[in-house]
Amino acid sequence: MTTAPLAIVTRATDIFHKGGPIVTVPNVDLILHDELCESMLLRAWPGNLDPDRRRHKTSQLVGQSQIHIAESRACAELLRCTGPSVLDSLVACATLDLSLVKALGEAYLVPFKNVCTLMIGYKGFIKLIVNTGFVTHIESVLVYQGEMFKFWRDEKGPHWNHEPDITQQGDPEKVLACYAAGYTRDGKPMFEVMNIDELEHVRRTSKMADAAGPYQSWRTEMYRKAPIRRLQKWLPKTGDNLGFQILTKALEVDNQMFDLERTRKFDEGSQQFRLEQQERKDKDFDERMEAAEKAATPAVEPKPEPAKSESLASQIKLVAATWKAKINKDPLATEADFAAWVQVTASTDADMTMTKNWTPEIVSRCMDALKGTSNA
Repeated sequence: MTTAPLAIVTRATDIFHKGGPIVTVPNVDLILHDELCESMLLRAWPGNLDPDRRRHKTSQLVGQSQIHIAESRACAELLRCTGPSVLDSLVACATLDLSLVKALGEAYLVPFKNVCTLMIGYKGFIKLIVNTGFVTHIESVLVYQGEMFKFWRDEKGPHWNHEPDITQQGDPEKVLACYAAGYTRDGKPMFEVMNIDELEHVRRTSKMADAAGPYQSWRTEMYRKAPIRRLQKWLPKTGDNLGFQILTKALEVDNQMFDLERTRKFDEGSQQFRLEQQERKDKDFDERMEAAEKAATPAVEPKPEPAKSESLASQIKLVAATWKAKINKDPLATEADFAAWVQVTASTDADMTMTKNWTPEIVSRCMDALKGTSNA
């Protein structure tokens, strides 16, 4: 191991062992001058690499990280990140054997609340999936407004047809969907598509959804990663494949970018929103059906309600008129007959319009009035 001055070793201890911030880009190189830090990186690389190869790849990765931080839009935030979090990110990057060269787009260092996090790019996932040996080709493509896109499945598997429009590309606000397509070693197609609502669901559940992070600077690149993560579910689950083991670790690293509790709450909120939306649709449907039924049913004139008696005299007049019609048919009717008729009418009159206010006083006075009526 390269011998370093005591001052440098002390600073490396302050940063990478005591949790101090990186402060400057050159300080990242102190990892190579600390025995414990360097050994963590040397052991992280997968496969049976000889010591010289491991040392070369470690030195190369540290150099890439310095350039990566210096050229990052979030350089100031990365320099405030703690040394241990930067070291952990580099160890994770070495474990997955990914590059930090931005042009390759395999992995990125992203700051989050003074903690450096390794973010795997969609091209990094493509590399890891292809390295499993089960897939020969993968691509992730965005579908924009105005483009022709069709997808269907049949007994032969998935099929898709996409005609890109270069004039629509580049604006994340015009993205309608994103799909990942690939082929297995035996030529079978693999396909996953996510519409913009699903892509936004993934964004909202990210810990960095609202921060000035990847979704602000590289939203379309983040969109492309989502269907690729789904595509890996097509792979056969085998434990003896090194490439698959590395891919599994990559998924674990990438899952740290998401807030599971936030995901649960968002799912519950989405479910409640869908239920409320369905209730509104059902109510609107019922109202439209009711309106259609009214339009198809002929209008019926409402029956006028009988005038309510406002005084004893008017009630007596109403009863007398009713009883007069009866005694015209039966001149021998008596007061007892009248009382019995009242009871029968009350029991058969559903709405009690005529009889509900017929008190004994009314009956008695009606009889007096009817005596003259019957003799008329």
